[in-house]
Amino acid sequence: MLTKKLNLLFIFFVLSFSGFLYFYKLSTIPSGFYVDEASVAYNAYSILMTGKDEYGFSYPIYFRLMGSYTPSLLIYLFSFLLRFFDMSVMLFRSISAVSALLSVYIFYLLVKKMKLYKLNMSYLAITLFYSISPWIVFNARLGYETTLGFLIFNIGTYLLFLAYKKPKYLAWAAAVLSISTYVSHNQRVLAPLFLIGFLFLVRKKILVKRNINILSTAFVVGLILNIPNLYMFGTKAFWIKSAQFDISNFWNLLVYLSPKTLFYKNPDIDLQHTVPKLSMMFNWMVIPYFVGMYLVIKRVRDFRYKYIILYIVVTLLPSIFSSYFVSSQKSLPFIIPLAIILGLGIDEILRHIKVAMRVVVLVFVAAYSILVLYTSYFILFPIERARGWNYGYDQIAEFVRERPNDAFLLDDTRNPRSYILLLYHLRYPPAKYHQEVDPFYRNNYYKAPDPATTYRFSNVEVRSLDWEKDPKRDMIIIGDPLVVSEQQMEEHKLTKIEEFDDPLGNVIFQAYKTQQ
Repeated sequence: MLTKKLNLLFIFFVLSFSGFLYFYKLSTIPSGFYVDEASVAYNAYSILMTGKDEYGFSYPIYFRLMGSYTPSLLIYLFSFLLRFFDMSVMLFRSISAVSALLSVYIFYLLVKKMKLYKLNMSYLAITLFYSISPWIVFNARLGYETTLGFLIFNIGTYLLFLAYKKPKYLAWAAAVLSISTYVSHNQRVLAPLFLIGFLFLVRKKILVKRNINILSTAFVVGLILNIPNLYMFGTKAFWIKSAQFDISNFWNLLVYLSPKTLFYKNPDIDLQHTVPKLSMMFNWMVIPYFVGMYLVIKRVRDFRYKYIILYIVVTLLPSIFSSYFVSSQKSLPFIIPLAIILGLGIDEILRHIKVAMRVVVLVFVAAYSILVLYTSYFILFPIERARGWNYGYDQIAEFVRERPNDAFLLDDTRNPRSYILLLYHLRYPPAKYHQEVDPFYRNNYYKAPDPATTYRFSNVEVRSLDWEKDPKRDMIIIGDPLVVSEQQMEEHKLTKIEEFDDPLGNVIFQAYKTQQ
């Protein structure tokens, strides 16, 4: 009884500390507001104000956004929350923070139910290390769909594990996994793959005559909840990500499982997904990783270990086949089997350490991990990755707002999706934008037409600079330092009137006035 109370007290401490990490300076770290966040936020605002998305299309099943056709659940959730809260960075990132926090508790329930570790201390330790891992902390502080989809998928897989001994949970698992497909593209692949893989593993135990009612219920529940997906099945929007599929990327599996990738250097080429001096997990975890992997292979005949292998394969497949480079966000669900494996290694190592030293060792590595995380994420990350997080567009929006009588051109050569950042930061009225956006996209909504190359709203144009025509117009040209050289400024008689700096004091945008 005492042990149970201490466990609950420790889990309460873990959740409290994790909550602090996930919400601390959430509105300013990451610096800026990334284009994916702005796109979700502005479309939620548009739904609230007009019942239509940015293109003027009423209540989409998948939101076109910038051609991604993102499942809609998170946007509708944000639209509901905007009825009660201000349209702020904090609000749009808070759903991910809450989702990550809940995932910590779901993870704890899963490892306790799996009963893999011999020491009670190991369950508590791996839950703590999961909660403070760079991978989780990073994704806890995003303003788009990744983490909510991750949470709902985790709940579904937990219910499937329960269904191994109690098949009645199968219908609940089918329902939750179906719901997850309306949050992110990743779950549209992961949910059916995991369910099929699980049923194959347990076919002799669950796919039997005595469970026919349970199986029928699960099938009907899944079918009903997937009616919107089935309705979209014949559209280009449903298959928008299929063009990225490439089976030749299979050997990327080794890259994702590589200790270098997991513990030393995140190879994701998108700087927005990386943290200075950190990979996806802490470097000391490489030792329990090898130990844990050895134990999984050794005990693979046990269903619980087959479940871990299924989790590894399914959660990595979409990432492996959909891109030639490592994507730390697409592969986020892989952290669940990875953390379970790390827990196996930690448990085995602790068993070979004297009882009196176990707490000392855990406190030391926890303190080291927190120090490294704080230095890399909360000090270096907001400074060194500000540009990757579209820092400075709020300054541009304020600059535009202060000059309603001037015409503006924002060059988007190196950020073709930047128009949505201005729409968000300007809080531009959606109903007005619906009158200005090209109706072609509304009329061909689910046909996946190519994105526009020019955007016009109010006194702003967003497109590439036309050197033949634009310097001859009366306007203010805004772009990054590569848009206008000193020679071009003199040749076209442009006057630099403003510079916008990043947190390091480096110029990220410049504004020029034409002489017309």
